[in-house]
Amino acid sequence: MVSRAGASGTYERLDLAIQENEMLETEAEPQAITVRSVVIGLVLVLVLGFVGTYVRYHLHASRMAIGHVPMGMLMPFMVLLFGFAMLGKKAQFLLRPEEWHVILAMALAGAMLPVSGVTGYMIGYIAGPYFKATDENNWAEYLHPHMPTWLVPNNDNDAISWFYQGMPLGAEIPWDVWMVYERFREIGVYSAVGLAPVHISFLFIAEACVYAVLGTVSGYLMGQGVAKVLLWGGWLEGFTLNYSALSTVISSALVMVVVILSALYPARQASLMAVPDVTRRWKMPPPEGDHWTFEFPFTVSGRDVFGLSVYLVDFFKAHESEDMGNFFTEGATFDSMQTEAGQAYTIDTTAWLAPFDLGVSQTIHFEARQMEEYDIFTLNLFIERLSGDSASWQRVNQSFVNALRKQFLIWRTVDPADKLRYREKGERILAGEVVEDVDV
Repeated sequence: MVSRAGASGTYERLDLAIQENEMLETEAEPQAITVRSVVIGLVLVLVLGFVGTYVRYHLHASRMAIGHVPMGMLMPFMVLLFGFAMLGKKAQFLLRPEEWHVILAMALAGAMLPVSGVTGYMIGYIAGPYFKATDENNWAEYLHPHMPTWLVPNNDNDAISWFYQGMPLGAEIPWDVWMVYERFREIGVYSAVGLAPVHISFLFIAEACVYAVLGTVSGYLMGQGVAKVLLWGGWLEGFTLNYSALSTVISSALVMVVVILSALYPARQASLMAVPDVTRRWKMPPPEGDHWTFEFPFTVSGRDVFGLSVYLVDFFKAHESEDMGNFFTEGATFDSMQTEAGQAYTIDTTAWLAPFDLGVSQTIHFEARQMEEYDIFTLNLFIERLSGDSASWQRVNQSFVNALRKQFLIWRTVDPADKLRYREKGERILAGEVVEDVDV
């Protein structure tokens, strides 16, 4: 007969075996998307993208990306596979089959997309409408006006012709046409309102960060929604989805990094387009004796220049007291005159600049001149020193000119109805009427 103690020990061993079996059954499956698999896959994608493009378009040699299993992908993958197998005696170098699946999937995409899969056809498609336009097909009349600039680059400076026919010797690749042309007007506006090139590049990077976050979050939520529908329909029976797995975090971070990195070079090109030379900040030219003449880095349309001039008159008149800030004036007079290019508007005033104990005073003559053949006006300032030493006069004028520049920026934010009131006020001033200030 079996003793009671022996039976109890048998039951305990049986319980332990059952618990161990349950733990093995519930043990999580090994993850496929790991840091090392993603890093190895990215390195392989970069190598394949560079080598495949170089061999196809520079050497004009074999097409490495042709086929369902491209040789340009298979050979590097086999080298990696055998290389890791030779190092397999050390446990830290072992890769699980799931990780090799991830690397293979990334390598397949990396081999196909840069040359024959997407890019090789896409660039030709978006460049063709302008290069292949002729007088016979009338694409310039019927097709070009309907093509969005963000999708199809135009042939400015023969950029598209160079793509098909080759660049002239010594010419640089016109990246701005291919990457940021659709934002050219926007960059021009940023530059016109006084943003520095560095700030414009930061705007592009900030925009990419927003897109990265929104894309990652929306993709994550969409994935959960689709998974819920599939589970509800019974199509994923037997599967357990882990939304907080490390692979999810890695995938989300990878998407964000790729989006942000893809915006770095366009951001740099945008900053170069903002200022065409090496000067990154507008500087006042040196004066000539007691006279200072320069043109502001702003232009105003003919529709707005009249109202802007009246707005500046009110700005100078608002500083008729010493309590108003960095300067005070004796008011201002507004007038118009005729030039060879067309109508011009002038403002004259006398100003004393802070700190007032320096005794710096000057006459100010402001002119808005029309450019030849264009309804665009340039803004010019003529200053003559009346009192104060020259060094102090040059130093305190920095803050005065900056305050004047800010008014140009504020004018762009004025409501259109108030701009119309300024224009009406200017017409009454030129007619000799006495008018009140416009309340904005």
